[in-house]
Amino acid sequence: MFTSFCLGIAMAEHPAAFPEGLAQKVFTRQYLPEAFPLSDPRKADIELGHLLTMTSGMADSNGNLGIVHSDDVKIEGLPPIDATLGQDQNALRTPMWTNPGAGYCYSSQGLHVASILLRHLVGMEMEEYIRQKISTPLQFGGWGYDMQRVDGKRLDHTPGGGGIAGSTFSKQFAGLITFLPMQQYLCLPQPDVSLERFFVLSEEPV
Repeated sequence: MFTSFCLGIAMAEHPAAFPEGLAQKVFTRQYLPEAFPLSDPRKADIELGHLLTMTSGMADSNGNLGIVHSDDVKIEGLPPIDATLGQDQNALRTPMWTNPGAGYCYSSQGLHVASILLRHLVGMEMEEYIRQKISTPLQFGGWGYDMQRVDGKRLDHTPGGGGIAGSTFSKQFAGLITFLPMQQYLCLPQPDVSLERFFVLSEEPV
């Protein structure tokens, strides 16, 4: 959710960064040089919007369910991921289960790729960007990402597909997580609408 919000804000502040908007192909040497050589040539067709709507064709693991034309598809036969590659490379080399745009599958790794794009664009970790652009202005209260890996080591970067934990969330934050679908900020008809107005609207019953 926050990965989408942050990219929406960054795109509004840096309109020249993604001239094609959500249709911008991102697995290029300009945007993701560390992804080369590509682990799958189909990734060259992944657009920013694919990453944010879980239609990139990337799948986190075998056994997940994909959706194609409203039908469930069990994802099988994916190659194993090399855990020694590190957080970013694991995401960038996530295997493909279908072509970009051909099906839906929730992919935390795909969202992490989107957060890598954000990090390159704004020059800071996503958690810090959230604090500067969203949580501090809107007084969210105490919150943060779980930065501990399964093996007990600390993650190198804010996990783009990770959840946050908090203790004293504000009403704005409660309205956000209760009523807003992940893509709503990016799909606003007026992308320059203030975040304050946007979050206040989110508190209204639906």
